[in-house]
Amino acid sequence: MSPRFRWLFVALTAALLLVTFDFAHGQDAPYPHIPKTSPLADRMRQIERAQLAQELERSASPQIALYSDLFTGAVSRSGPADPFTPDNPRAAVYTFTMPANVSILLAEVMETTALDLDLFVGFDSNGDGLPEWGETICYSAMVGQLDWCALRRPTAGPFWIVAYSYRGSDAVLDDFRIDINGFGSEVTYSSSAALDDGKYIRIGDVVSFTVKVQPPMPRTTPLSYTITSILPDGLERVAPVPPDTARASQTTSEEWSIATSGEGAQILFEAVVEPEVALDTNLTTELTYTAGDERHGRLTSDLYVMGVVLQITATSAPTAPLGSAAPFTVTVTNLGVAPAGNLTATVVLPPGAEHVAGGVLEGGQVHWPIQLLEAGASVDLPLSLRLWVTPATTQTVQAPTARIVGGEEAEPGAWPWQVALWDMGVNEWWGCGGSLIGPYWVLTAAHCVTSGSFVVPASSIGAAIGRHHVDSNEGYVIGASAVLVHPLYDDFTAGYDVALLRLTAAAPLSGAVAFVPLATVADAPAYAPGAPAITTGWGTRDYWSWDFPSGLYQVEVPIYDDNACSEAYARIYGNNVIDDSMICAGLPEGGKDACQGDSGGPLVVRDGGNLWRQVGITSWGYRCAYPDAPGIYSRIPKFVDWITGEMHTVRLENYSVTDGSNAPGRSATGAAAAATVFVETPSTVWAPLITSGSAPSR
Repeated sequence: MSPRFRWLFVALTAALLLVTFDFAHGQDAPYPHIPKTSPLADRMRQIERAQLAQELERSASPQIALYSDLFTGAVSRSGPADPFTPDNPRAAVYTFTMPANVSILLAEVMETTALDLDLFVGFDSNGDGLPEWGETICYSAMVGQLDWCALRRPTAGPFWIVAYSYRGSDAVLDDFRIDINGFGSEVTYSSSAALDDGKYIRIGDVVSFTVKVQPPMPRTTPLSYTITSILPDGLERVAPVPPDTARASQTTSEEWSIATSGEGAQILFEAVVEPEVALDTNLTTELTYTAGDERHGRLTSDLYVMGVVLQITATSAPTAPLGSAAPFTVTVTNLGVAPAGNLTATVVLPPGAEHVAGGVLEGGQVHWPIQLLEAGASVDLPLSLRLWVTPATTQTVQAPTARIVGGEEAEPGAWPWQVALWDMGVNEWWGCGGSLIGPYWVLTAAHCVTSGSFVVPASSIGAAIGRHHVDSNEGYVIGASAVLVHPLYDDFTAGYDVALLRLTAAAPLSGAVAFVPLATVADAPAYAPGAPAITTGWGTRDYWSWDFPSGLYQVEVPIYDDNACSEAYARIYGNNVIDDSMICAGLPEGGKDACQGDSGGPLVVRDGGNLWRQVGITSWGYRCAYPDAPGIYSRIPKFVDWITGEMHTVRLENYSVTDGSNAPGRSATGAAAAATVFVETPSTVWAPLITSGSAPSR
């Protein structure tokens, strides 16, 4: 175990041992099913927080706290398990009105004496001032750090926050302090043809400019603003649009005054592009403002009179026979008024795709030279791609020892499809497992790669393949090029807890690396109640402990009857906890199970031909190896069509055109993917599936 990894484990152990549920195998919650995957959840939250900071830093307009307040109070350690029960002493509620222009709302538990205080944020859609689960937009239920919620571009209007004592201290009441900050731009300035929006202007165009003002809140005294607009030569003002007369007044053709106690205001004006403006000319417009004696600022909006305006789109066949070559077409168009020359169109070869024909393949990219493209002209560039064919593999796994919790260490190479999800940022185990199901594909649990609505960036995660000791350098580490979460995944109920990692390179096959076939409904006898199944992983070997093994562990657990599993969990959580996207495995008396850290790993059974097939993905459960609480796995036959559909899809996502000058309008990138699904039944339909356009970029 690396020093950094060991330090992370030690630092979070104390917090973890205080928690009464975990979701990796999974959780033990009074309300289903909030993930508590430390250190996994904490690591994902760190990545998400870093992205928030980058968003604020990259903002074109200065970001300040447009809303800033404190939510303080005290909650009891006892009361109903449902955070949304009215007058629940375990929950405290705060309501507020979100102002306009907020780009990121951050609600963060800064202090609490509770051992675990969870956070819920929602939009009060019915205006009754009462929180409801159906109104929830964000929740946070972490283990190793204080909880926080972030909302991007929230709607202005009524909101609520719930602080819920998941686990209280020994005190009668636990105090807490939650900071609420809505970051945004006090003054925003934009145009209908701003360069940053990828638009362009031509001689004679009328450009609309919009100024929005939102003073920081809460505020008890009025604030006066002075707004001044400065236009460069080449733009002439036209008749001004009447301002928001309730709060704004125009003092000159270039200046406005606004007085407000917190309400937002908007100013509109227009300008026309004059005939003498030359092509390829940059026009910088300027806006200055003062906010009483408190603040002042300057904003700009660049316009560009472009001669060349490139656009690139792509189309593809919706389906193609498996093993055949599918046609794609990349179209480059010059929407400008001047010819474009010496262009190069480029397509990055999608992972899992083979280049058959079209363009010149070099270093994983396909290129087409375009010597001349007249104004208004287009050129179609044909491309043929084929899905990479998976070579045949044999399974060389030995019969398992029929004894993770209640299991024992596997023989090295015994389960050649087992992978460890890998943190590419710190080069350590991510805290979840997965299975290799194709040369470019890893199957895992959705909760291993998500935190609420946040999906881990592909650049942050990968897979360690062909590895027995998780803290060794055995096998290979391959990064991910995409993270795909099932569209029906519900992080509260844990339904459809499945995700795919598309790898950046094909996994090299060997005796220690092989693919596992996926079970379908046709394999139902293999996973009938009582059928033996094997689950594997590097998770802890004892609930409430930090007993993580170095070597891969295995345990045999029989498939549980669906009705018996539903009844068992109804006694713990209430009715309708187990749905048809889940399959259960374990012993009525307990003693054998997956546990925290095994999430995402495979549950396999033998089919009639003595071949191992994966039937489940380790998802969640009440404690680990607890009597009458079998482990819950995602039921692969329920969504195997989605998995194979994604694996058999070639997406053209990265394509562009440029003349190399970096001038506005003289380069463009594709705005969306063109995709073909390769199916076993031959298809004769060759109509375009997706067309994606783009506006020029710098």
